[in-house]
Amino acid sequence: MLITLIGLIANLAQYMSIALVPVASAKLGGNAFMVGVVTGAFAITALGSRFFVGVVTGRFPKRALLFATLLLITVAFAMYAAAPNLGVLLAGRLVHGIGMGFLAPLTLALAADALPENRMASGIGWFSMSQAFSMAAGPAIGLALLGATSIRIPFLICLVTTAAAAVMAWGLPRQHDIAPERVRLRAESFFAREALRPAVIVFFLASGFASVNAFVVLFGREHDIASVGTYFTVYAATMLAARPITGRLADRYGVRAVMVPSMVLFLMSFVVLALSHGLPMMLAAAVLAGLGYGVCQPLVQSLALGSVAPERRAVAGSTNYFGVDLAYLITPVAAGGLLTAATGAFGSTGAGYTAMFLVMTLPVAVAIALALRTRRTPRPQEDSL
Repeated sequence: MLITLIGLIANLAQYMSIALVPVASAKLGGNAFMVGVVTGAFAITALGSRFFVGVVTGRFPKRALLFATLLLITVAFAMYAAAPNLGVLLAGRLVHGIGMGFLAPLTLALAADALPENRMASGIGWFSMSQAFSMAAGPAIGLALLGATSIRIPFLICLVTTAAAAVMAWGLPRQHDIAPERVRLRAESFFAREALRPAVIVFFLASGFASVNAFVVLFGREHDIASVGTYFTVYAATMLAARPITGRLADRYGVRAVMVPSMVLFLMSFVVLALSHGLPMMLAAAVLAGLGYGVCQPLVQSLALGSVAPERRAVAGSTNYFGVDLAYLITPVAAGGLLTAATGAFGSTGAGYTAMFLVMTLPVAVAIALALRTRRTPRPQEDSL
């Protein structure tokens, strides 16, 4: 389906940038704290734009919205490629955030509309496979290009691929040109209260994941680990293998029966990563993270989407992404500050990384506690956290 292909291309560029932006920040003179600030800055505008997803999708045709969103992300990549200093790079992150604030809930809602209710968990899992493939290919491609060229070339490639996705969005079926019925401006137009609990859970899960995204490349370089981009490839390959199986299990036995064990594996990945001094242990951590966060994320999304009527799925998806955006806004900065403080306290950057990754098990533990608060494990269509 075309919307899945568009998501694949857009996410490929996004995950290339996840690995590249921290490196670009460091090359432009940023310390660990500033790397965290720049890496997480896109969440400021992404979080703000989420408030308007429900209203905008209720008033404008989705095809035009998706086209405009992808053009905006293309502009952000142009700013990355041209950035002469941290200020321009930071501005690009803010522009990028606006686009990402609309892109994920738009594509997620379009995908969910094509799925039957009793296949929501596995269907969203399959749709998110494009994201998984992008996670596998994006960072590895970006870092490989970075090793062979300047930092600007991978960003220019991201620009081209995102522009191609925009052209494809313009080619979506013409029914998307029909503007939806105008909705009244109410609180429900901005935020889905029913999806609040899944959003809180995904906030704590994404907090841990954001810290890894921001610092795992620099962590590998600190320990002189070659081919650190393989971490992302192994993570995504594990997720690609696991999601079809876990999605079917969730449809059959209930989301929580699969989600809680995967959260425990995600927590374990931080312990293994914190103790890593070579590529084998890093890759073991990547496998655990793929079986952990890689499995949890679409399951929590399915809970959010299943908590509302079909016409409010864009709002529910946006509410769920509030948790992700807030995590990406807070955690890289907090993790960078923690890394700086721990490095000073222990007198070693390696020890600082160990301390930081161990501390990041705490938000995952909170997510596990929240998921365990429900007495029964209903099927996904009955699920309401």
